[in-house]
Amino acid sequence: MPTAAPTLAALLGPLAVIATFWLAALYLIKKFRSRINLRPDATRSVIKIIAAKPLAWQSSLLIVEAEGQRFLVAASRNGLTPIGALDHPAAPHPFPLTVPFPESVL
Repeated sequence: MPTAAPTLAALLGPLAVIATFWLAALYLIKKFRSRINLRPDATRSVIKIIAAKPLAWQSSLLIVEAEGQRFLVAASRNGLTPIGALDHPAAPHPFPLTVPFPESVL
């Protein structure tokens, strides 16, 4: 009378070979992903995230650059919300950083 042990071993052997093959394939894909050019435009993207500031759980504020223009975008689990365009770089402070001490006080 045949036992269950040879049947179980006969099933687990090929299953182990298939699992090993898939794990090796996933490892090689992950390792050589940058060399495999599946999407040629992915590395030359014209949209860049310049800065990101986390605000709360799963929400953040992003500065995104697209075609030379910068935009302020809010990102949350519900999607992206455009806030506005950032046309100018940060303006200098309107007041001088050092204020001379008046001599009349001395």
